[in-house]
Amino acid sequence: MSYYVYILANHSRMLYVGHTSDLPRRLFEHKLKLAQGFTQRYNITTLVYFEVYTDRETAEKREQQLKGWSRSRKLELIESLNPTWSDLGFRFIYPEAKAVALLESFRNRNLNGVQLCERAYGSVPKDQSSLMKNTTKGNGRSSYE
Repeated sequence: MSYYVYILANHSRMLYVGHTSDLPRRLFEHKLKLAQGFTQRYNITTLVYFEVYTDRETAEKREQQLKGWSRSRKLELIESLNPTWSDLGFRFIYPEAKAVALLESFRNRNLNGVQLCERAYGSVPKDQSSLMKNTTKGNGRSSYE
C-alpha cells in the first residue's frame, strides 16, 4: 500500500499539508469541499506537491516535518518540482480507472459525472468526458457507463 504526503494551495497560495493512503479519494473530498475545516473555509483545493511512501509511520513523520517548516521553505520545495504551481490532481483523478469508481461513490449526491467534475475543477477535460457518460435510471439515480 502507498501513503501520500501532499500540499494543497489556493489561488492566493495559502498552504495545507496532509497525508492519506488514498490520494484520488482525498483530492475529491477537498475539491468538493467534503473535507470540512481549514481547506473548505479557505478554498484550498489545488494539489501542488506530493510524495509517496510505503509505510504510514514514515508518511506521518514527513507530514509533521513539513508542517514544522517555515512557509518560505515549503514554497521552495513546491517550486523546485512544480514551478508553475500546476494542479497535479489531474494525474491522479482522470488517468486512473479509479476515477469511475470515485464518481460512482458520489452518485447519491445527485450529480452526474460531468457535473461532478465541473463542480470540482470548473470543467471536464475533453478526452475524459466519455468516461463520465451519465444515464439516469427509472429511480432518478445516476449510473455511469
